[in-house]
Amino acid sequence: MIDRELYLPESWTKDPERCRAARVPERIGFRTKPELARVMLERALDAGVPASWVTADEVYGGNPALRRWLEGRGVWHVLAVKCTELLAVDGPMGPVRQSAEQLAAPAAAGMTRWLPWWPGGPRPRCWPPWAWPPPRSRSGWASLG
Repeated sequence: MIDRELYLPESWTKDPERCRAARVPERIGFRTKPELARVMLERALDAGVPASWVTADEVYGGNPALRRWLEGRGVWHVLAVKCTELLAVDGPMGPVRQSAEQLAAPAAAGMTRWLPWWPGGPRPRCWPPWAWPPPRSRSGWASLG
């Protein structure tokens, strides 16, 4: 572990008495998990921690600000997104927004396989063994899971 941040639900940060009882410093306010991830990533990158890429689930992938920040920093990333997430791509008439599901459909046909969550895991899940960089993104990758 190289960093940590305390995630407090908004119900906690709206209750100063509860925070005082738990000795949460007054300066701590509500921040989403993607916001906390950016804070930690920024500290690590600014400190020179070598990181070639970042990967995360759809809680983080569904946050456009985090995706833009990673792209702005030039950090390669693989972030899961919901099937309904609208992504910008180059179309024949210029930029368009399409859902991840629409973008994945041509590549996904016949390319899925069932794998356990981990070797010997109890629940198999259908994982498409592909990902691709959307044309309007330097480093963001889209994948359906």
